[in-house]
Amino acid sequence: MTDTLTLGQLLFNKLKIDLDEVPIDRLSEYIAVEYYLTNEDDPPPEATNIEKVNRYLQAFHHLSEAEDWSRAIEVISICFDARTEEELYKQLHIWGYYHQSIELFDRIAGKLSPSMDAILLNGLGNAYHYLGNQTKAIEYFQQSLAITRESGNRQGEGAMLGSLGLAYIYLGEYEQAIYYHEQSLELAIETEDFKGVVNTLGHLGVAYYDIGEYQQAIEYQRQSLSIAQKLDYLQGEAAALGNLGIVHLALGDYQQTIDYLDRQLKIAEIIDDRRAQEDAMGNLGIAYDCLGDYFTAIEYQQKRLAIAKETGNRRGEEMALGNMGLIYLSLGDYRKSLEYQQQSLAIARDIKNRRGEETALGNLGTVYYYLGEYPEAIDYLQQSLDIARDIGNRSGEASALGNLGLAYDALGDYQKAIEYQQQRLVIVREIGDRSGEGEALGNLGMIYFSLEDYEKAIEYVEQDLAIAQSIGNRLSEGNSLGNLGGIYCAMGDYKKALDYLQQHLAIAQEIGHQQGEGNTLGNLGIAFTKLEQYPLAIEHFEKSLQIFKAIGNVPGEATTLQNLAKVYHEIGEDTLAVEYCDRALAIALKLGIPLAQECQDFREKLLKDRLQ
Repeated sequence: MTDTLTLGQLLFNKLKIDLDEVPIDRLSEYIAVEYYLTNEDDPPPEATNIEKVNRYLQAFHHLSEAEDWSRAIEVISICFDARTEEELYKQLHIWGYYHQSIELFDRIAGKLSPSMDAILLNGLGNAYHYLGNQTKAIEYFQQSLAITRESGNRQGEGAMLGSLGLAYIYLGEYEQAIYYHEQSLELAIETEDFKGVVNTLGHLGVAYYDIGEYQQAIEYQRQSLSIAQKLDYLQGEAAALGNLGIVHLALGDYQQTIDYLDRQLKIAEIIDDRRAQEDAMGNLGIAYDCLGDYFTAIEYQQKRLAIAKETGNRRGEEMALGNMGLIYLSLGDYRKSLEYQQQSLAIARDIKNRRGEETALGNLGTVYYYLGEYPEAIDYLQQSLDIARDIGNRSGEASALGNLGLAYDALGDYQKAIEYQQQRLVIVREIGDRSGEGEALGNLGMIYFSLEDYEKAIEYVEQDLAIAQSIGNRLSEGNSLGNLGGIYCAMGDYKKALDYLQQHLAIAQEIGHQQGEGNTLGNLGIAFTKLEQYPLAIEHFEKSLQIFKAIGNVPGEATTLQNLAKVYHEIGEDTLAVEYCDRALAIALKLGIPLAQECQDFREKLLKDRLQ
């Protein structure tokens, strides 16, 4: 009875290497191949994925040194994992080992047939795409597309068109992206490439999601999911579930989001798809951040960061750090947020990921905005805008313009603020980004609110509300209702103000948006203060304070304490007013936010009033 042969031994037998017949000057290379495939000890169970396939990569290296290209490609074409049924060179992508993939493809490209070169060039394009270098990715995809078209490989042509579509999605050139994906889908259907159909439907869904066409995006993702499940194509099923989760996240349907992402994560763990695990964990972190469960959010981002570091996925590391920075921004730990964004920026620059650099600069601008350091914020946002324009990222350009508008609004330069929001509005309408259009309109409304032009403010915010309702974005709908409540409160129409704020509160509670619930409870407290219904005002402020403490929102806690101080001053309880003001001041000074000055001024007024 013979022992069962290992995968390496089976592969060595398949290569049919006769050491007696190889050239003497290359004998050492073939002996090394035999050693790595047949004699090397199995890696320990706790070994990383790259360690588990090291023997095959070493065999590839030695065959390349011997210039035995046909056997070299055979080694990296082995199906290492029966769960994914993918060749080793594709499996490296699934695990996130992009740099190792580039080394393999660079070594062997141009050494075999044109059809194999097309595959290798596509692999190089994919690696650079995931590393964030879209210029290089498109260059390789175009080379691969030219070869496949020349050879008449219709299925390969469809795949290359899909790859180009993904690169253009990443650049924010959605019209071009949809054009490529629609051609890709036609060819996938024509050639009965059903996995290709699954993937392309998913990519079309991503493109429509990016332009705010959420129902269209959901339809494409559901079609992708249905076909993937019929094919038992687990990788495609995981991708569709993840994409559905992202769409529902944008719609503010957080429980549905978490359900989809949990299902994606389970499948990704079954097939050991490290990239999908990373994506699921990162997006779960974002979902919990939106819910105000910041500590769970941090936990998921840390898990994503660990996988990214393990696999050497620098782009994933960069994104995880950026997301961690945004969570700490929500928590009010601005210094920590800056640290994470600076780390994210350093990686983006190191790997020459211009899109990542643009994002990190924009995030740094946002942090400085919350710190009240508006010139610094504008500097970073302008850098982000310059890169977005340089790389042709229209959605990034729109986002930077909108944030610059907010910064100039905070500075009181309302004309400039309006100009930037109007520029953003033009772009989002050109690219068909309905969600972005709503945001731009809402921001314009709040600028006119600052100008006390309430009629115009209501007009713009109502347009924002209409878009949110038309695309089913409950989070944006709630925010719009809250903004209308604030405007009517300033106008003295407290009945309308309370009605809109109660509607916002109901939506926030329905979708589990704790941050929104805390904010609108605070706004209700302000409205009841204006109505001189002080017990109700205190009750709502206390509820708001309780939520902010529970979710760790320190800036929200400070603002609410300051509002309570004002209420207690109104009812003559100045001892309590000073106590609350001091607590708010201590937090604001620690955070270094503009509220500190307001607290100091109010405290001086309280002390002055007590002396009179």
